[in-house]
Amino acid sequence: MIAFDLHIHSKYSFDSNLNPEHVVEVARRKGLTGIAIVDHNNIQGAIEARRIAQQKLVVICGTEINTEIGDIVGLFIDRDIRSRRFEDVLGEIKNQGGISILAHPYKRKKSVNPDILKKIDALEAFNARNGNNNRNVGLLAQRCNLPVVGGSDAHFAFEIGRGRTVFDDLNDINIETLKKNILSGLSKATGENSPFFLDYLSQAIKIFKYKSTG
Repeated sequence: MIAFDLHIHSKYSFDSNLNPEHVVEVARRKGLTGIAIVDHNNIQGAIEARRIAQQKLVVICGTEINTEIGDIVGLFIDRDIRSRRFEDVLGEIKNQGGISILAHPYKRKKSVNPDILKKIDALEAFNARNGNNNRNVGLLAQRCNLPVVGGSDAHFAFEIGRGRTVFDDLNDINIETLKKNILSGLSKATGENSPFFLDYLSQAIKIFKYKSTG
């Protein structure tokens, strides 16, 4: 089975201290085929990890942007996303040939606007930090016939791989094939939930970083 963790944060996010080199090392040790580093508002961690991994691990370049409707993950991009409005973020992702994903639905909101679901490319149907909400996201994806992905939302090394995007049959593993299979609905989302208190630890890192930078 081909397995990717499509939601990992590194030290280039405001709430993680993970070194990209360590991310690559842990992902390889856990038997992942590839990963996506999706730091908040930048792609620096992904670029660094891709350089380190070379041919030993597939590294997808991405980012996570907070918009007025929630967090949007953009995958398969090669430049930072400058916009912060939902519609504009989707436009930038599309212009780069990437795909847009609504991350961890229901984590902070009880419902999802149907109009939003018509505009995104996929749902994050399993996020290891989304707890019991994952089941409802999976049902939503089925009801709306939307492609799904899974990720750990890792901010700490031991979380890597706890959420996965899996492919039953993927003969040619390259960026275009991965993108095509996700958009075609051939990927599945699975994993195991992380402890709920990790969100608080991530917030502690955020506060520490903010104070350290003045």
